[in-house]
Amino acid sequence: RARAEALQPLLRAPSRASTAEADPRRRSLRPGAAPLACTMEDFLDVDFGDVKTKNEASVVAKLTKSDAEIESLVVPDDTPELDRQALFLTNGQKVQRDCVIANLARTLRTYRHEAVAKLLPILTERIPGMDTSQQAKAADALVEATAEGALGGEADAGDRLTALAAKLLAKGGSASEPWLRVLVALLKHRLVPKRALRETVLELALKKADPSAEAEARMTASILFGQIAAAADNSSLVTSTFLEPAIALCQDTEADVRAAMCAQVEAIARGVGAAVAKQRVLPELLELLRDEQPLVRAAAVEAAVETYDFWEHNVSRRRHLLLPALKGVVETSVNLGSDGAAALAAEEAELARRVAAILGLLCTKLRADTDPPPADARGGAGGAGSPLASPG
Repeated sequence: RARAEALQPLLRAPSRASTAEADPRRRSLRPGAAPLACTMEDFLDVDFGDVKTKNEASVVAKLTKSDAEIESLVVPDDTPELDRQALFLTNGQKVQRDCVIANLARTLRTYRHEAVAKLLPILTERIPGMDTSQQAKAADALVEATAEGALGGEADAGDRLTALAAKLLAKGGSASEPWLRVLVALLKHRLVPKRALRETVLELALKKADPSAEAEARMTASILFGQIAAAADNSSLVTSTFLEPAIALCQDTEADVRAAMCAQVEAIARGVGAAVAKQRVLPELLELLRDEQPLVRAAAVEAAVETYDFWEHNVSRRRHLLLPALKGVVETSVNLGSDGAAALAAEEAELARRVAAILGLLCTKLRADTDPPPADARGGAGGAGSPLASPG
């Protein structure tokens, strides 16, 4: 469940509170926050706790540096900032790479094209060899820089980062999750070139959508399908390549995968066009609204409300299509008296919370279907043109 929640479609990068910031005593031990050689302040700030005699030697060993090690960390003062960071990434110690990565988003935001040209080739080469912590921090910095437009319209940057993110995401596991966020950010901001969209991202999504793949991989596929559909410039790409695999994921045996697909319904429906969507996507959404799992129904009702006015322009037919299913979910969410397991009761409570949160938007959209049109359009109150004049 924790892994499933980490892959939910909104994909907001988690805030990573720095333990160094939380504990003032450790401020001098942060990468880049103090001279690289040991100082007396470092020793004074060390808290050995109740096992001082056992840990003191190891802490001192970590803090002290030999003359040769200090020399290897020295860079001439007149070295330009970007050149300095490039040296740290290429030949520097871990503490120096940590410092570059910690400031990566700011560097890209400040220097933009120059930083992209100088640092990005080195980053894409070195990141796969970094440890998982450094990789995650680098991914967060790239997501932030992408959202702020720091990468600009650099086609080369999009190519390099798409290839890197796809490569690390293909490995799977928790270490790949930050790179899903990077790939989604690139897709959202239209930084993935068309060729890479087809040959790299789509191929990766199709492999992860395989029924024999792990549930985590299928959830990743569902997220990528939605993002590709939103980024595609024509409906034929969606219809001919991954519409059927996406529909199969709507019927997946894992509830988390079905719930993840609910969040992609709007993007895929708009990607294939109203006619195809009404025929192939809408039946799946209606089925998801009747799913046996409360959390799937919660995700489905959010998708149905957000797309309510997309499926049908005719008011009467639209009400006939969606209102009965929506009404059923709203009514069942009111009953929280579950006699089942505690986990199921918690899921039902979550369903009620999410239905309550979306109810205002639903009422707003229903108002357009229930308010009578202006008098000049219906020939007087209660006229034949009013939706209130027909039964139901």
